[in-house]
Amino acid sequence: MKKLLLLHLLLAMFFGAQTAGASVVLNATNFPDPSFRSYISLKTGVSVGRTISDAKLASITEIFANEKGISSLQGIEYFTKLTNLQCYTNQLTSLDVSKNTELTELYCFSNQLTSLDVSKNTKLITLYCSSNQLTSLDVSKNTQLTHLHCNNNQLTSLDVSKNTELTELECSNNQLTLLNGSNNTKLTKLYCIYNQLTSLDVTKNTKLIELDCQNNQLTSLDVSKNIELTEFDCISNQLTSLDVSKNTELTELYCSNNNLTSLDVSKNTELTELGCDDNQLTSLDVTKNTKLTKLHCVGNQLTSLDISKNTELSSLNCTWNQLFSLDVSKNTLLKELRCHGNKISYLYLSKNTELEVLSCSSNKIDQLNLSNNTKLTELYCQNNYLTHLELDNTALTDRTAVDVGNQSSTRRFTINSYGSSNNNCWTLFVNTTDASRIRALKIDGVSQTPKVTASGWLVVSEDLKKIPQKVEYEYDTGTDAARWMPVTVNYDVKHYHVYVDGTELTSLNFYDIPGLKEGTAYFYDESSGLGWSGIYPTLVLYDAKIEGEKGIYNKECYDLNIIARGNNSITATDWTGFDTDPVVKTTISGGGKLWITATGDRNGGIYNSDASTLKITDGTKVISQGDGYGFFDDGGTLYIQDNSILACYGNESASVELPVESKCKFDSNIGIRYPAGAYIGNSYHVFYAGTTTDVQRDWVVIGPDNQATQNLITDLTTTLGNLQHRSNNARRVWQLLRLGRDRFQEQL
Repeated sequence: MKKLLLLHLLLAMFFGAQTAGASVVLNATNFPDPSFRSYISLKTGVSVGRTISDAKLASITEIFANEKGISSLQGIEYFTKLTNLQCYTNQLTSLDVSKNTELTELYCFSNQLTSLDVSKNTKLITLYCSSNQLTSLDVSKNTQLTHLHCNNNQLTSLDVSKNTELTELECSNNQLTLLNGSNNTKLTKLYCIYNQLTSLDVTKNTKLIELDCQNNQLTSLDVSKNIELTEFDCISNQLTSLDVSKNTELTELYCSNNNLTSLDVSKNTELTELGCDDNQLTSLDVTKNTKLTKLHCVGNQLTSLDISKNTELSSLNCTWNQLFSLDVSKNTLLKELRCHGNKISYLYLSKNTELEVLSCSSNKIDQLNLSNNTKLTELYCQNNYLTHLELDNTALTDRTAVDVGNQSSTRRFTINSYGSSNNNCWTLFVNTTDASRIRALKIDGVSQTPKVTASGWLVVSEDLKKIPQKVEYEYDTGTDAARWMPVTVNYDVKHYHVYVDGTELTSLNFYDIPGLKEGTAYFYDESSGLGWSGIYPTLVLYDAKIEGEKGIYNKECYDLNIIARGNNSITATDWTGFDTDPVVKTTISGGGKLWITATGDRNGGIYNSDASTLKITDGTKVISQGDGYGFFDDGGTLYIQDNSILACYGNESASVELPVESKCKFDSNIGIRYPAGAYIGNSYHVFYAGTTTDVQRDWVVIGPDNQATQNLITDLTTTLGNLQHRSNNARRVWQLLRLGRDRFQEQL
């Protein structure tokens, strides 16, 4: 019996020593994983099958068994003096460190752990257990923790209220719905991205330097107390506002993919990186952020962006906004520029000699000069309005890094001279005098031989009356990475809602005015000249004679100019001579004469519609006569200025019906000069002196009291023989009057 008790005592002592730091045999029983066993052999210098002494076990304070394919760390319990255990990136499914009570650092990330008990490891300062399969983690006993990384697990909750020494907490990519860090006042770094947090209070974490809470469900976030923040990322939340005015130390701010309608960074003068993509910003002021090297503001509603003060910028991405222009001339350090998906029509890059990547596709750019961008290795400029592209000096060699696309645009052609005779023709700017850089030219579907002018324009039509509808060709870009760029230009037909003889004046008939019988008449739509888009269309008449069933009809042109030089006439045989719709404006100027005649049965000379404006200026003489009325106002406004004259004759109706007094905008020297004593009566008809009888079948002349007016009165009465007194037959009078007008013009 005594022998049996002694045996039990010896066995207990033996096995007790095995688990209490006594020597241990390095074999498969104590260290079942062969990779770990081999590592321990190298670490201790003990061969497999031999004994590791107690002293050797106690001397091991660090084990770095990383990335060795280890599936079991059994045997670690013998190293009771361990302070640093690193076993990351293995195949561990479990880990027992309950005997390693001296541990201060534990790195077990990137394994397959489903649980981890560190309740006995009360001296832990650093715990990295990210990228496992943990569903819970209790660190309430680890009150000395300063660094806790538990990213990429399946945690639904995390209590760090007892971990008051924490300076770094990373708990990203979990399923946390709540995170209370109010006790963690020493935190300098907090990463909690990709969770399900609906709120986050960091007002007590005043020492925070880095805060990353992107991809949660936060609707508000107060960082006003975190004045030491230098890096702040709140991407992909539901924030509608963000105040960073107190965070003056910020160097990096990322707040993309929220619901922000404004962002004030004027106080954040230390910023070097700003990302505010995919919000609802309509403006962004970065003029105070002069240290910016990276600015990304993709997917907002910006119509302008001033980066002239951001001279340190090396990366700018402002794609998918509504920018009409972008000036990068001051950003000479730019290496990457992405501005595709805007409305930019011009991009000047000659000063951006460091540029390596350019993406400007899906804009309205019609000229792109890259001759100075010798470091350019990537180019994406498809879906623009380019007619030419010079890539000769660039570093583009990789075809996969270049996309010039099919350039298609709708635009105007411009008049230039071509050939030895300098004949005017319609042209398209291609920026080359070398016709060999253009091939496969088709004009309205017909193949043509390219002709270019001495100033770099492609001739598209040598007949000014014939403007092509479509021009197609391929342009040599000068580099094998792109080579031939297909170009299609459809002519931009502008409609002005002005009609002559029933045909609308468009940008197609600048030099093809309907009904022109004699003289010169042409049309343009801006003061800069023919072929340019504008909103002030002008019809120029020079000794022009226009005849047709219908006269001029201003239907919906809100600012039509008619310039009359010399002696001009417009005759309508079956309609009003000059007609308007409501709310339009017409100005007649030029200093010449303009006869407007309606010969059709009871048709009128000039009809000024409700709320429309007719202005006669620049000393111009307008003579309006009709078989019906001469001039009829229906609620519009009439200006007579600058010694101009309006003379009217009505055959079957009153010669003149003027606007109401408040809408007769005559210069102070303008008045009724003929018939003598005529005055404005009821309904603003012009009556003979001393009567209430309309002036009819007689001229009414309104103008200044000067010799020019008197001469016109003489011409209209004496020279024409005062035809209304030669016959009692009104129809015969009207025929004689028309004949007299033609003779009068011949005399002039």
